[in-house]
Amino acid sequence: MFQRNKGSPQAPETGAGDGLLSRFRQGLGKTRASFTQGLARLVAGRKQIDDELLEELETLLITSDVGVETTTAIIDTITERVGRRDLADPEAVVGAIREHLVDALTVDAPAFDWQPGADTRTVLVVGVNGVGKTT
Repeated sequence: MFQRNKGSPQAPETGAGDGLLSRFRQGLGKTRASFTQGLARLVAGRKQIDDELLEELETLLITSDVGVETTTAIIDTITERVGRRDLADPEAVVGAIREHLVDALTVDAPAFDWQPGADTRTVLVVGVNGVGKTT
């Protein structure tokens, strides 16, 4: 009934698209899909933006590794806009989150122009366990 597989373990296949950037995109794709699907489920069928929606949104953002500070800022912004009647529809919350994240990730910095062999650079990749830093 419980027999061991006596075959040798298969080595993973490597293809032309298995570069570092490709693996980053694949890992981030899983996170993006999880976040966007969770957000879509959260606002689907809701008629109004209420405290329950905001609590669930906060949980989704924190579990998606957005960070406590950014999550608090997003929730505060949405709450303020709901109070001013700028946001009334739960679907509009998705657009407000998108706007906030784009603004937060927009940086006025010189482009990272790295040419292999030109000089020595160190790239530090930071993240919690299980988010694909090694891929």
